[in-house]
Amino acid sequence: MLERKKIFLVFCLMIFMACSAGAAGFKDVDPEKISFKAGPTDPAEDLSIPWVEVSLYPKNVEAGGQFSVKAALASKVKEVSAVLDDKEKYALKPEDQSGWDAAIVLPSDLKSGLHFLKVNITGNNGKTISRTLVFRVLGNASRAEISFPVTFKSDTRLSKGRSVTAGEKGEAIYRQTYYWVKGPDGAEGWIEASGIEESKREIYVSAYQAFTEGDYDRAIVYYSEVVILDPNDADAYYWLAKAYQQVGEEQEVIKALKTALAIDPQHSGANWMAGRVAKDDFSKGIALLRMKKYQEAAEAIENASSLRPGSISYWMQLGKIYGLLGDTDAASEAWKQVLLIDPDNQQAHALLKTDYYRMIAKEEPIEPAAPKIAAETASSQYVNMVKQSRTEKGTLVGSALKSVVSMAKSLGTKIDEEGWKASWTGNSFLVTYACRQERLGKTESELFSFKVDPDSRRVEPYNKNARLLVSRW
Repeated sequence: MLERKKIFLVFCLMIFMACSAGAAGFKDVDPEKISFKAGPTDPAEDLSIPWVEVSLYPKNVEAGGQFSVKAALASKVKEVSAVLDDKEKYALKPEDQSGWDAAIVLPSDLKSGLHFLKVNITGNNGKTISRTLVFRVLGNASRAEISFPVTFKSDTRLSKGRSVTAGEKGEAIYRQTYYWVKGPDGAEGWIEASGIEESKREIYVSAYQAFTEGDYDRAIVYYSEVVILDPNDADAYYWLAKAYQQVGEEQEVIKALKTALAIDPQHSGANWMAGRVAKDDFSKGIALLRMKKYQEAAEAIENASSLRPGSISYWMQLGKIYGLLGDTDAASEAWKQVLLIDPDNQQAHALLKTDYYRMIAKEEPIEPAAPKIAAETASSQYVNMVKQSRTEKGTLVGSALKSVVSMAKSLGTKIDEEGWKASWTGNSFLVTYACRQERLGKTESELFSFKVDPDSRRVEPYNKNARLLVSRW
């Protein structure tokens, strides 16, 4: 009988843990961004609670920014409060019988680095236990408390018994899975996201106004809110990049620009800005290289190449810097990127010491001459051999390639077909179908290469594209 009671209690505790994970664990957010502690109280502590769970999100925040603190408890308690660095005290408000929360705005002059938030839980007997959460302040930039215009979609009860009705206007002071809102009469409380409707247009106006007034921190918050509402808004990401640039957040600039161009590769503003940022980073990298600061130089040119992945000069220089750092694998990968852009780039072949390079540099014995057959006849003959060969599924290679190109065009990809060509490599013919396509605002070469043995007349796929074609079509 006693064993059954134990099993029942464990079962109840597991149910509570599952329920509390949603309340105090912040649904739909990256767990890596949460500061979190959970578990039963220790027998030596002044309070006995089967399960205590406290969490803070986000754990990386700017000075003047804000985070949310939640506590979920398996027993009723008198009050829950939080103390920042043993100084400022904040009261958590009860959500229900076991949940408590608060939105805390940090002082604008809080120093960057690690800080501590002690969550104090006071029981009905007046005794207190504590749980300490750690968070990091990223910088000293001041960010004022910002609210967003919202419309309440249903009748909702807020604090102190006050309520709002569907259709009324209010302000969202803090937004995660839930909103911390203020009603028309000043009453505040948490509301699920499904009960709120935000106006993208109004937030856009506020964002642009903040940007033109030079309040870039505020603009960042507003534009960030716009992309939460509409993740496919390339314009908002572009303006977000401009705002981040004004406060010196380079990695955020790059991230926002790459997202804007992924959404709209033809976005003129984002393309122009990405080009300028990449050029500046490349110049910075060259300057650092001359100062023999190789690691910093690599990071700068990595930024440049991430924005302009079609730039041969960026990849070439990056590979050389990796070589100076002793990272030969990374250097090789950078130079291979050059060959993806320009398969005939002799400098990259030389650096990689490919078979192609050794042949043209005459570092190996002269290969046998090509079979004595007219160039045009050879090209036509071996191209036809490849086109008439079959994939693993029985499709003619020529027909399979036509299908791939047609499918890409039907999806809106711009393709410039250069056609087939054949060349002698020393012991076989290399037959290649070449085309260029526009992708993410840049033109890329796509090659399908096959090797043909002139004696056995055997056709084999030579590069990755050809292997994929033969195995899948």
